[in-house]
Amino acid sequence: MKKSFLFLILQMIFLGSFAVNPTNTFFIDFGTNDVTNGNSTTNPDLNNNYWNNFTNSDLNSSIQLVNKSNLSAGYWMLVTTAMSKNGILNGGLLTPSASLLGNMAIASATQDYFYSSTPGSFMLRGLNPSKGYKFYAFGSRNTAEVRTTQYVFNGKNTFTGVNQTSGFSLGGGTINQNTQTFLVSDPVYPTDSGTIAIQLSIAAGTYFHLNMMKIEEYDNVITISTNDTITANSPNFSYVGRVDFTNNKKPLFAYANTTIRTKFQGTSVSMLLNQYAGASFSENSFYAIVDNGAPLKIIASVGKTNYLIADKLDNTTHSLEIIKITEGYCGQCEFIGLILDKGKVLEMPDALPALRIEYYGASSTGGYGIEGGARPASDNSYKADPAVCARKLNAQLNVVSLSGFGMAIGWSVTSVIGTIWDKTIPVLTNLAPANNTWDFSRYTPDVVVLELGTNDYNAPGGLKTTLTVEQYKSVYKDFISKLRVKYPNAKIVCTNSYMLPDPGFAIISNAVQSAVSEVVTSGDKKIYYYGFSKMIGGGYNGHPGVTDGTNNGLAMAAFIKDSVLNVLNNTAVLNLISGNVSLNTNLSTKEIQLKFETDPTNANVNIFSIEGKLLYSAKINSKETRIKFTELNSTGVIITRVNTNSEINVFKSVM
Repeated sequence: MKKSFLFLILQMIFLGSFAVNPTNTFFIDFGTNDVTNGNSTTNPDLNNNYWNNFTNSDLNSSIQLVNKSNLSAGYWMLVTTAMSKNGILNGGLLTPSASLLGNMAIASATQDYFYSSTPGSFMLRGLNPSKGYKFYAFGSRNTAEVRTTQYVFNGKNTFTGVNQTSGFSLGGGTINQNTQTFLVSDPVYPTDSGTIAIQLSIAAGTYFHLNMMKIEEYDNVITISTNDTITANSPNFSYVGRVDFTNNKKPLFAYANTTIRTKFQGTSVSMLLNQYAGASFSENSFYAIVDNGAPLKIIASVGKTNYLIADKLDNTTHSLEIIKITEGYCGQCEFIGLILDKGKVLEMPDALPALRIEYYGASSTGGYGIEGGARPASDNSYKADPAVCARKLNAQLNVVSLSGFGMAIGWSVTSVIGTIWDKTIPVLTNLAPANNTWDFSRYTPDVVVLELGTNDYNAPGGLKTTLTVEQYKSVYKDFISKLRVKYPNAKIVCTNSYMLPDPGFAIISNAVQSAVSEVVTSGDKKIYYYGFSKMIGGGYNGHPGVTDGTNNGLAMAAFIKDSVLNVLNNTAVLNLISGNVSLNTNLSTKEIQLKFETDPTNANVNIFSIEGKLLYSAKINSKETRIKFTELNSTGVIITRVNTNSEINVFKSVM
């Protein structure tokens, strides 16, 4: 009976009415006290807070906790799996900043740590089962190796999360250690016997590290949510991006800009997500946009977690868009579903835009460090030029990119676009789809943009040193040929590298322009070249900033609109798949004329404004159809999409 109740608890979401301030706060310093490698924290500290010094990492060592005012609450912390300890001479954080760590910027607490290459664990005992506990865990070790600690807090409920302790330039510049980031848990509730188990393990790298911890205790009345979970296989979700639906209740994805859309009823919505540790980081960020409002940034940690998106909304129907804004190196994600108010349901989202765009690129297209500051917190693909371009054109967007990748040469042997262009998941660090080969028929773009070249020039063996322009052009043209097989009617736009200074900027620009010219001469007339201006900068580690993302996105949108999807003589010239149907815009009779070579069977005709608003929708069975302008209630540029059983035709025309 007890087991079934615990199982029920672990399957549900706990909600609580927390007080504004904690009723108790406990500070814990982990590490040695040998002066050479570490020191216990002297009490009270410079903020007049009292610390608990945990200096023995052996099995069954324990301390009785005192709160920040040096009062005992009768709580104990016990080592249940032994660890090692080290510090000052081996990469502890020696000069913590109060502006980054607040009242935990105590050198004696950050300079030493517990660590291990195998899992370690603690047990908290004597806790109050009627209260909730929030954990702030911090680890730091000076090394360029990416090391990330995974924490699992187990009580009546479970919280799992990670804290990256080290990595190249993690603290900015030449600082290769964590200087500011805590793992911050959701409230964890003790078992009826007053215990919470804490498990530590390696999420990335060769060791985990724990320097210090803060525990906040809150008065809390635990209630079990009566909300309803809508699973990810609901037909009222629409997905854009490369998603593996092998398990359609847990669709798996990794690329930046993967997007989920729906409409939901009620006053609140939360996202259920399972995040896996990545190749470089174990922290993905998402934007959640409700009712086309300002984006809410959600930072996902390793494990299955419920993330609140919005509450206290009007009790009506709301639109929702969820966008992954970090790249594939940050880990794979399983979208499990949404939690809504009891009795509320999803509704069908608005139709996706008719225009489809696909980008192939590297760091700039994925929003690498675009906001400035340490990664991955400063990554944001929503502010990068592909997303800006797609929003301006009201287009669907698919982005295939990873940092360090090139067309012919990247920063590793496999860092070339040809190794991931046909993959659903670009970097397999955890779950592997049964078949990771992407089905190109699932997303057929109208326009493809190639935004590569920086790494081809800069990477070892690149154009800056060894690779010749002719070799680069050969690989470039070969990739265009591969795309053309998959997308025989797409318009392909090839670009230069705006990140490079001269002479690299000129070399890549001339090489790509020459490759495009040769492809056009060979007979492919659907290839274009666009040259970006040099970047302004402001992003992390010499990368584009937000201004670059905006300027280049808008510039590409204008080029696509005016020079790729161009309109001449007020007649449709964009017929992406020629064949059975033709379209003419007749200004004299003020009507659109559709003609089919053979009798169509329930051909779907949808007409959109250039902003993506649906103006007209109908099924057509006759060989000739005329649609009056008055039926559309619109003027200017329109997009007509005709779907038959065998093909898709897209036309652009001026009314």
